[in-house]
Amino acid sequence: MPRFPYWDLKYYYQVHCQKQKAQDKTPVSYAAFCNRLRHLNLHDAIHYPRVNGRARNTTVKATPDDFHRRLHTLNEENVQILDLDKLEEIEQEKPVVYPRKVNRTQIPKPKQNLRNRFISFFKK
Repeated sequence: MPRFPYWDLKYYYQVHCQKQKAQDKTPVSYAAFCNRLRHLNLHDAIHYPRVNGRARNTTVKATPDDFHRRLHTLNEENVQILDLDKLEEIEQEKPVVYPRKVNRTQIPKPKQNLRNRFISFFKK
């Protein structure tokens, strides 16, 4: 970034404000303009409009119309058309019964009272 004297920065900032007001756009603050000069050249810093915080967000939210359209297409694609004979067959089938998992039994630890500690001391 070329170093501009304070008065030049102030002048360029005023030019930026005039250009943005002529286009009916909101100019950036002075601090943001100085920060722009670190990343952009002088022409771009003056002529680029202000960017809202929402525009910086990279995630794009779906509109309500998109949501309803997707929901409608999903409902159309997932419709299962079964005739009555097929429905009766499905109802008569026995449900699948999965074997129940047996939990391991845990052996409880002996209570560590003073008597048990004393006896275990002599067992060793």
